[in-house]
Amino acid sequence: MRYIKKRNPQAVALLSEFIANQNAAGGTNLTYSAFPHKEQLNELLRNEQGSICCYCMQRIVHFQGIQESGSHNEHFASQAGNPELELDYYNLYACCIVSKGNPPSQQHCGEHKGSNSISDFIKRHRCSRFFKYNAVGEITPNGIYQTEQEYQEQETQQRLPKNQTDALQTIKILNLNCSSLKSLREKITADVEKAAIGMTPQQAQTKIDRLITQNPLPTFVEVVIQTLQKRR
Repeated sequence: MRYIKKRNPQAVALLSEFIANQNAAGGTNLTYSAFPHKEQLNELLRNEQGSICCYCMQRIVHFQGIQESGSHNEHFASQAGNPELELDYYNLYACCIVSKGNPPSQQHCGEHKGSNSISDFIKRHRCSRFFKYNAVGEITPNGIYQTEQEYQEQETQQRLPKNQTDALQTIKILNLNCSSLKSLREKITADVEKAAIGMTPQQAQTKIDRLITQNPLPTFVEVVIQTLQKRR
């Protein structure tokens, strides 16, 4: 996962204009469902995220439509029970829809999250430091254990620090270790490791410095970064 800096005045203006118009008309339909510019908002959200999903970091390039590379406007705090946040720019992100319609075990990100709550890691500057990735493509809390199963065992015995417990719960709720995501991350890891053979620590850091300024960002950018950091 990766920190997402909310910095798009166009998106703020788009939502604010709708809210102002609705208030002028009596304020009876201040809901996201009534908001007419969902696709335009999605484009703005995708751009500020480097065209990657807010949760799994897969590439997203369009709004809804076909599932491959498609996305929806994700309410971080769900619309259910949080009506005051339905049109809050700081509660809205672009999230992939690639797993839409899959069996629950193969759904992930917003499709699996539903109305559940997760910790606000993507809003924290140090987000990436709370997670790590192993060679078989799993995302885990950033601690001394290597696999999700080990963290689950420690959580059962209440032996994890709070940040690791929160990270593990976030991974579970978003189902970020479903088989499809693990396979993709495993391949990315192997590809980056192969490309990094013979790379000096300085070259690895230069590569990292370049890729984090790209827009769009590389798919699974934090997996790429952490794999390259092993060369340092």
